[in-house]
Amino acid sequence: MKHQVLVCDDELAQAQSLAEMLERVIVIQDDERQGKLDFLGYYTSYAATLQAVTDHQVTEGIYFLDIELSPKQYDKTDLDLAEAIKRQDPKAQIIFVTTHDELALMTFHRRIGALDYIIKDSTRSEFQGRITEALALALENIATSHTTQKYTFT
Repeated sequence: MKHQVLVCDDELAQAQSLAEMLERVIVIQDDERQGKLDFLGYYTSYAATLQAVTDHQVTEGIYFLDIELSPKQYDKTDLDLAEAIKRQDPKAQIIFVTTHDELALMTFHRRIGALDYIIKDSTRSEFQGRITEALALALENIATSHTTQKYTFT
């Protein structure tokens, strides 16, 4: 099964840059993981991202979300988006990419269960390293949930 990877950032340049980096990382990871990742796209709004999740029936997706969408442009934040994604894709792996590390505690308060917080202000090599690690951890979490589900009697 291929796991879709999506990006949501309200700044188009940031979304494109992260998408390009993810596509490169996915090519490298796919060699190691037999093509388990598929980059679905990048989006700049709550509505467009949620529509893509619905349209493509994403399950066990990996989502890179800016933690704070501009409140002037959108009614909902990426924290709201993460909650909506989790309702549609309960095994979603949420990774926040942000300059607002102080908002990390809000994700615990809202019980989003984010996998990681990657700070945008890091160097390009550190940033790419964290993305690579987050993708590997997301795939490991998904595989672990399959193993647990396989051996769980309900």
